[in-house]
Amino acid sequence: MWEQVDQFKGAEFFRKALYLPDPSGQQMQELSQEKQRRLLLLGVKEQEEKEVDKQSLESTCKDSLGGEGIRDPEVLQDLRHIEEQMKILLKEKEQADEKLHENEHRSKLLQQEKEYYSTQAQTLQQSLSQLTADKQQTEAELKVTEHGSGLAGCRHTSPRGDYF
Repeated sequence: MWEQVDQFKGAEFFRKALYLPDPSGQQMQELSQEKQRRLLLLGVKEQEEKEVDKQSLESTCKDSLGGEGIRDPEVLQDLRHIEEQMKILLKEKEQADEKLHENEHRSKLLQQEKEYYSTQAQTLQQSLSQLTADKQQTEAELKVTEHGSGLAGCRHTSPRGDYF
């Protein structure tokens, strides 16, 4: 994650160096924080649901056996094994979800950076085009001035070194 921040800081440095405002940056950060807060709330709700499901399973087992609970050690061992496998799968799911969210965040950062550099490239291209047009216009005006004065290519110097 710090690598992402470092990469984004590079784009931020160039933006600041060019004195360009970034009004969406704060909004994106606020949206990201809100998303993280909501994901945290969802995680808490999922955990509560898991606890309710576990309690429901335990009460169902007791009810099905007339309130005595499970006494067969093999069945208990199987249930514990299933529960452990479920915990492992849930942990893997949580890790995959976390990685997915990190990748989404990284993707958004890269998209922002791409848009930033694309905008900069367009601005530079426009500036270059304008400079080229200005240069061509100046050269044309210079040629007109030289041809209009009749001195184009006929330069002579006076004793003082002036052209006439």
